[in-house]
Amino acid sequence: MLLPRMLVVLCAALLALAGCGGSGQSRVPDPTLRFLNASVDSVALDFLLDDEVKAVAVPYLGSMQNFQSLSAGERDLRLRENGNPFELTNEAFTFQPDRDYLTVAVGLVNFGSEFLKRLRSVTFQVDRSVPNGNKSRLYVIHAYHRMAGFETPPIDFQSPGDNPLFRLQDIGFAGQKSMIVDSGAQTFEARRAGTQNVLVSTSFTLGAGKVYAVIVGGREDGVGSQSPSMTFIELQTE
Repeated sequence: MLLPRMLVVLCAALLALAGCGGSGQSRVPDPTLRFLNASVDSVALDFLLDDEVKAVAVPYLGSMQNFQSLSAGERDLRLRENGNPFELTNEAFTFQPDRDYLTVAVGLVNFGSEFLKRLRSVTFQVDRSVPNGNKSRLYVIHAYHRMAGFETPPIDFQSPGDNPLFRLQDIGFAGQKSMIVDSGAQTFEARRAGTQNVLVSTSFTLGAGKVYAVIVGGREDGVGSQSPSMTFIELQTE
């Protein structure tokens, strides 16, 4: 009969959109984002996505507690000091569906005449999958400053010594690079790129199957909380 045949054809045509006797297509997940504050002279920063406040009074070396979902597409990322409506930065970034991102505040709120050291937000994609075996994944962010009047050099992030077991070379200021290393107790150095000049060194025990943001921060002549430092922030895995 003609009518049953027409129904079969119609069902087949609509299958890809709504399903016919099935579940249909799965929705592509939204992107997610987590904010970190690596601006050494900031007291506390508010982070806004378009006009929506996503994080309030995040201190230096502080972070959102977890990744948050957001709509894909171009969004405005804004920074301001807590309690001050004046926006310090306003930068656009296009987020892709089903991706995970970090936005990191890097640079100085009070940069004076040193424009290259100004505050800005740096946004990049991260892989939150669990590393295989007894491994850890590191995202190293260069937020270290030389003293006033001197240009901040790129850094090498590595194991100690002149023949390191692992190394990320030539990370520019406000830049980032990633690698997978063995978990367990490790010692790390940040050196002035291509030299033996160690800017900061620390030891840390990496968890197996963990992912970390590593902030190389502080000031060359800083004291107290502004001293040269290397901070490990664990990121939630999926």
